Amino acid sequence: MKLKEIFQKQIQRFEHNQNKILSTTFNKGDVICGLSSNLGHDKAYCILKDGEILEHIELERHDRIKGSNRNHLRLLYENCKYIDEITHVVSIFPYELSVVQNEEEKESYEKLCKRNSNFIAPLQFSHQLSHAAHAYYSSNFNESLIVSFDGSGEKSYHEVEYFGIFAGEANKIESIYSHQPDLFILDENISVIAQLLDYDTNTLIRSFGRMYEIPSGALGFNYFQVGSVMGMAAYGSPKYVDHLMEIEELMTRPITPRLELLDNPFFKKISLYGAMRDLVLKEEFYGTNQLSSFIESTLLEINEKDKLSRKKITQLSNLATVAASSGDFPYDVASSVQKIFEDNLVRLVQLALEIKPLKNICFTGGCALNCLAIHRIREDFPDLNIYIPPVPYDAGLCLGAAQYLWHHIFGQEKSAKNYNFSAYMGGQYNLKEIEQSFSEHNHLVKKRAKNEDVIDLLLKQKIIAVFGGKSESGRRALGNRSILADPRNGEMKDRLNYQVKHRHWFRPFAPSILEEEVSSWFENPCVSPYMSTVLKFRPDKGSKVPAVNHPDGTARLQTVSENDNKWYYHFLKIWFEKSGVPIILNTSFNDSEPICETPRDAFLCFNKTKIDYLYFYEFNLLICRKQ
Repeated sequence: MKLKEIFQKQIQRFEHNQNKILSTTFNKGDVICGLSSNLGHDKAYCILKDGEILEHIELERHDRIKGSNRNHLRLLYENCKYIDEITHVVSIFPYELSVVQNEEEKESYEKLCKRNSNFIAPLQFSHQLSHAAHAYYSSNFNESLIVSFDGSGEKSYHEVEYFGIFAGEANKIESIYSHQPDLFILDENISVIAQLLDYDTNTLIRSFGRMYEIPSGALGFNYFQVGSVMGMAAYGSPKYVDHLMEIEELMTRPITPRLELLDNPFFKKISLYGAMRDLVLKEEFYGTNQLSSFIESTLLEINEKDKLSRKKITQLSNLATVAASSGDFPYDVASSVQKIFEDNLVRLVQLALEIKPLKNICFTGGCALNCLAIHRIREDFPDLNIYIPPVPYDAGLCLGAAQYLWHHIFGQEKSAKNYNFSAYMGGQYNLKEIEQSFSEHNHLVKKRAKNEDVIDLLLKQKIIAVFGGKSESGRRALGNRSILADPRNGEMKDRLNYQVKHRHWFRPFAPSILEEEVSSWFENPCVSPYMSTVLKFRPDKGSKVPAVNHPDGTARLQTVSENDNKWYYHFLKIWFEKSGVPIILNTSFNDSEPICETPRDAFLCFNKTKIDYLYFYEFNLLICRKQ
C-alpha cells in the first residue's frame, strides 16, 4: 500500500472514531476501561464505574521495568476481575494502527475481543486532551485553565502536539491553544511541517520534554532519569543558557515521520541525543586528552547522516569538550536547562492567562513532574491556585480518557468535594500472600509490632520500609509503599543514597508532613497530597530536618490529612508526639527499579538493601534479619 493511501486511511479511521464517540450512549451501571496506546511508554490500564476509579494498574509495577512499553493487554487479561462487566473501552491515538505491529500484544488483544466484544475498536482520544482530562477531573476546581506539556503526543492518526492549553468548566473541557506540527503527504513522502500560529511561537521552545531529555542524555542519564538532572540543578549556576539556546533547534527538531516508528513502541531518539550521551559516558575510557578528537570525528559522522551545519557541530563539540574538563560542568548545564525550562513555562502560563484569565490552573503531562518549575510559577503568579494530578505522566492517559468519556461525553456531573482525589488506586494484598512470600526467605524472622514500636525504631535511627493498603499510582510513594527515616539526622541522606537507593549523592529526599502543620514550617503554604510541590522552609525550620532540606532551602513535600491516608496520618501524629517534629523522611520503596507493588517485590528489595526493618502495617507484622 502506498504511503498516500495509508495516510488517507488514517483520516478515514479518525473520522470514523469521531462519529463513534458522538453516537456513544450511557446506561446506568456502565463500566469504562481506559487503556494506554500501544505506541508509547509507561503503559497502564484503569477501570471506572459510576465516576469512581476502581483500579489503576501500571505495567512497570508488575514487569519491574521502569516506564515499561511492553504488553499491558496481557496484564489486563490475566489480572483484571472486571473484564466481563466492561461496557466501554477508551484509549489514546493511535491504538488500532500500532496493536497489529506486535504479535504478543495482538494475541492478547484478540483474547480480550473474544471475551468481551467491546474491546473491538476502542474509542480514541488525543494525548494532550487525555492528560488535561485527568488533571481537571481529578481536581476540586469547577473552572480552570489546564496546561499539558511533555515531549510530544498524538492528536490524531496524523498530527502530533508538543503542548496544549485547555479550559475546563463544570463537566466540559475545550482546547483553547495548541502548538503542533502537522504531517502531510508530499510526493509519497511524509514531511513534518511546523504550523505557525497567531501567537509568536518563536518565544517558546517547541518541546519542553525534549529540551530536558537531550541534555540529560549528554550528561549520561537515560530517558527516565531526567529527575536526577533536576536534582543537580541546585548545585550549579545557569551559565550555559545562551549556549544551550543556540543549539535548541537541534535539541527539539520535529520527530521523524510517524509511519517509520510503528515497529518501535518508543519514538526513536534522534542520533544527536545518543551521540552526546555516549560521548560523556566514554570519557572514562578515552581520557580527557583524547575525548576532544573522538567528539570531532563522531560529530562529523553524524553530519553525514543528519546534514548538520558545521557551526552546530563546532558548538556541540565545544560543549562536550567542556564536559570532559570541568567538574562543575554537569551541574551548571543542569541549572541552565532548568532555567530555560522555567522561563519558557512562565511564558506559556502568560499565554494561557492572556487567552482566558482564570484564577485556577492545572499542570499535567510528564513535564509537570518538574516541581522546581511549578515552584517558580507559584512565586511568579502568587494569585494562581495550582493543581497537579497524581499521575501527570503517560501512565495517567488511560485515566484521563476514561474520565473524559464519563464527564464530557456522557455529561456526568463533576461533583464538588472537600477532599483530595485518591492516589491509592493500585493493588492490595492479603496476609496469605505476605506469608507465602515470607516463607521463601529462611534468613528472616517476623514478630508482632504496633505503630509505636516502629516509631521507637525510627527514633533509634533505623530505616523502615512500610507496606500496606492499595499501592499508590504515580511516581511518588505516599505512605503505602514507602521507606521512612528520621529527617533530623543529617547523615541519613547519604546513608539512604549509598546503602539503600544506590543512586547519586545529590539526589534529595522528601518530607511527609501533617497537613495542619505546613504553615508553621514552610513559606507560602499549600496542600501537596501527591508530593508534587516544592516549598521553601521557614528560616528557623530547615536546619531541624537537614535530611530533607535541599541546598536552596526547599523541599518537595507531601502533606498528609486523615482523608488522604488514615493510617499514615495517625502514624505521623504519633511520630510528632515522640520526636517533636511533624515531618518524617519519606522515599519510595524501591532500589533502582519501579516502586514495590507486591509482597514478593517488598521482600526482594528488603534483601538487597540495608533497610533495617520491613513493616506490613495492616497486619502489625514486622520483618527483620536473623541476628
